[in-house]
Amino acid sequence: MVRTSQMKLHGTNADGLSAQCDRPLASFDLTDRQARFLVTVMRHAGVFVGRQYAAFAGITHGQKVHNFIQALLVRRFATSIELGTTGRARIIHVHYKPMYAAIGEPDNRNRRHVTIDRTIHRLMILDAVLADRSIKWLGSEREKRRYVEERLGDNLRDNEYPRLVFGKPPNVTIRYFPDKLPIGYEPDRRRHVFLYLARSASPMDFRVFILRHLDLLNALGFWTIRVLFPKSMGHASDAYSDAAHELLATPLTLSQRDELEWFF
Repeated sequence: MVRTSQMKLHGTNADGLSAQCDRPLASFDLTDRQARFLVTVMRHAGVFVGRQYAAFAGITHGQKVHNFIQALLVRRFATSIELGTTGRARIIHVHYKPMYAAIGEPDNRNRRHVTIDRTIHRLMILDAVLADRSIKWLGSEREKRRYVEERLGDNLRDNEYPRLVFGKPPNVTIRYFPDKLPIGYEPDRRRHVFLYLARSASPMDFRVFILRHLDLLNALGFWTIRVLFPKSMGHASDAYSDAAHELLATPLTLSQRDELEWFF
């Protein structure tokens, strides 16, 4: 149903744990494979289509997929969003609050119904997460903040985290990692992956995303930014690439070059 193309930007510095238990859904009478899939869905999208479960499970998109989805619907763990005139194409929305509570996120925004456009965007994010299971993906603000604190300690101050600030002192609200996009890391925690979903042909919001994460990119050292493009926006990849290079690969000044040469 949904297919995306990707652009990857790699870097060192920008200058050049999950907390889940092993089986958080053990009490819901699911197989281990079904539970692992649903945990991934709830953390990153809240919605899925049959082909995504089939790909995750390594099975054909047939009776087993149908039975799994029907069980979710009958037990009211999820509802079906019917598409088209025949209703044969459908998106499954997992919204059962006790299941979200079991993974420590009873108020996760993925429980809410959203517009069909935003639903499609969530499916694209899930596609990207499922496509690379060598990466440990972080979804919520809480787990991202905890991971970065453990990984970087005092090397990243509070005012250097990606954030949005609302209000004026003393009534200030701070939302960390406000883009609500998955961040992943490899098992050795050396390289990190930031997902970004392109929603406009203009890279203006992408520039803001990079600037918001600049201090974090510098502190982590090795990273990749994966930009997901809907097929209809594939033509915009060059503009996004240009924006990234402008922000992340600006040539060194003479003084910076001299200092670097001295260092080496």
